[in-house]
Amino acid sequence: MLLEQSLRLPPQVVAAGVVVVITIVIKLFFLPAKIPQELKNIPLVGGEDEQAKAQFVKSGFDLLQEGYRKYPDGAFRVWTPNGFVVLISRRFIDELKNLPEDQADFYSANEEMVLSKYTRIERDPLIVDTIKNDLTGNLGLSILLQIHESKNADGKNWKTAKVMPAVIDEASYAVSTELPQGNEWESFPVYHKATRIIALIAGRAFLGLPINRNEDWIKSEIEYPADVFHGAFRLKKYPSILRPFVYRALPEFQRIFAHYAQAQRLILPVLKERAKAWKNGSHERPNDVMQYEMENARGDVLAPFHVQAKSQITAALGTIHTSSGALTHSLFDLASRPEYQQPLREEVLAVLKEEGGTLEKKAMNKLKKLDSFLKESLRLNPPNQIAFLRRALTKIVLSDGTIIPKGTFFAVPSGCISLDPMVWKNATEFDGFRFSRLRDESSENANRYQFVTISFDSLHFGYGRHACPGRFFASNQIKTVLALLVKDYDLSLEEGQTERPANITTETQVLPNMTESIRMRKRA
Repeated sequence: MLLEQSLRLPPQVVAAGVVVVITIVIKLFFLPAKIPQELKNIPLVGGEDEQAKAQFVKSGFDLLQEGYRKYPDGAFRVWTPNGFVVLISRRFIDELKNLPEDQADFYSANEEMVLSKYTRIERDPLIVDTIKNDLTGNLGLSILLQIHESKNADGKNWKTAKVMPAVIDEASYAVSTELPQGNEWESFPVYHKATRIIALIAGRAFLGLPINRNEDWIKSEIEYPADVFHGAFRLKKYPSILRPFVYRALPEFQRIFAHYAQAQRLILPVLKERAKAWKNGSHERPNDVMQYEMENARGDVLAPFHVQAKSQITAALGTIHTSSGALTHSLFDLASRPEYQQPLREEVLAVLKEEGGTLEKKAMNKLKKLDSFLKESLRLNPPNQIAFLRRALTKIVLSDGTIIPKGTFFAVPSGCISLDPMVWKNATEFDGFRFSRLRDESSENANRYQFVTISFDSLHFGYGRHACPGRFFASNQIKTVLALLVKDYDLSLEEGQTERPANITTETQVLPNMTESIRMRKRA
């Protein structure tokens, strides 16, 4: 009856009624969640409306610095596209680092950042453990127990070789094919070339030849992380209730799924072939992450081959752009500060002479000035201004009485610590040999100030059990490239340019300028 009456109503009235219904639905579903009183008790820096959210995207680090100055030993909160994030003093890390995942969850915090429900990035402890144990354990004899033994299906022992020879070989290949080789000054786009160089080296260590040089793979390896982060950023603009209906239509997500298909096409046949040969003991054992993971999975017993293939592309999230960004920053710093090139060159040549011309892991440990230069570049140009990101799955009470409510994201403002004059002398100035001098001061400092070392003062690789598992490999591949460059090339800014290219910042991310070039020439 009501339906019949409504059909007789004028179209304008029906349209108005539809608008009213839609408005009510939107208000019911999209009303902002009630803020817990415990969260309100934490000081707010900036606003908490849409304008404040936009401000955080544009100048998030400025807000972090303001909060860090006001509350250096406590906590404060900021309003972000992911909701409120509580920033805590580093003094609380010790009491939080060992909390179980059902209280302070690393995974759900990071899954929310990339909207893993839609980007289809699953938790993958197998690849994480493989990188942490097998890849790191095979960099060279001086780190961990490097003669790692495993058994194939027939019970035969395999002794793994070291990864570094392949890294050095691929770095030499990448530098010779991607960068200018003439004796005259020639420009090159730094970020573009650095990304391809890192993709080639990482691909060699993860997949081996010839896949790592396949242009389809290189394209996916480079573009996949960007599509994930851009796609998540774009999808977050839609209310959560609409996201299941929207994400498939966004071009970034279409490309993400194409990258997954590409990984299956390129990697799956190789995995199956390797597994068959491994079980039969009929081939020389490849020395790369794909092989380690397949053996750790006992073929496809613990993880189907299609899952292992996908893990190789999802690993690019943490292996490509963070390392290529660090390499780009270092090259900008070398070109804009040419006074460091000769001392670094002399160190590389001296170590090569001592080590019989090789740059393997033992030699890497002796490149203290190069390690220091890289760490200083990271200190001032970190990939992110926050670290130790977690999500509270229960109410967490800090030692000063601050309560972090259930469901709240919290992190440490690591970028602010890096610029704190109470932590670092002349904190805002670039001092390339800052850390090599500190390492020389005492035996205790020898390891404390290495590039890969994490501490309350240096949190850019994270902290605790979820610290970056691939940082040892990343360090070695970047230092290998830098050592080759300072040994054989001169670097300079473009003619007429006097300052280092400025960084690009969004929210808490720090990116190198992706379009700027520098000049290089091969030394006679």
